[in-house]
Amino acid sequence: GTYYENIIINKSINLVGEDKNTTIIDANGQGNAIIIVSNWVNVSGFTIQMAVHGWAPHYFGIDIFSHNNNISDNILTLNQIGIRINGNSSTISGNTIIQKIPWFDGLWGIRFSGNNNIIIDNTITKMSWDGIEFAGENNTISGNTITDSIYRGINLGYFSPIHSYNNIINNT
Repeated sequence: GTYYENIIINKSINLVGEDKNTTIIDANGQGNAIIIVSNWVNVSGFTIQMAVHGWAPHYFGIDIFSHNNNISDNILTLNQIGIRINGNSSTISGNTIIQKIPWFDGLWGIRFSGNNNIIIDNTITKMSWDGIEFAGENNTISGNTITDSIYRGINLGYFSPIHSYNNIINNT
């Protein structure tokens, strides 16, 4: 079903939806849909939507403040920003991120600063800014399909004073 809520995950868990097309976490325009503050969290099998607000502050479908997390096989739609990572060694894979909102454009699909993150096999489309924006070291961004971004498909280091080097980038 549809769950109208804002979730804060503060312990290591596996949060698994029954079917990503019918198990929906809807932030209802009231903040971030999911905030992860604990390490070793897995989130998969959901549609995550409606993390929107006016221009600022920005709201996120999933906002991560920890390490070693796995976000896979979700649909993120109608959010200002799909996923933000403020940590290291997380894997974001197999997600579909569609951000174009009729009355407000989604800004970034995935935005992160950190090291040793793996962003693979995601489909990101219809961003008003960038499909992926990041800064950091030893990240792998591979096998993603990024289409219809107004500015850039991938933006390396624009938003951060963090130096970026030794990253692997190979996408469509």
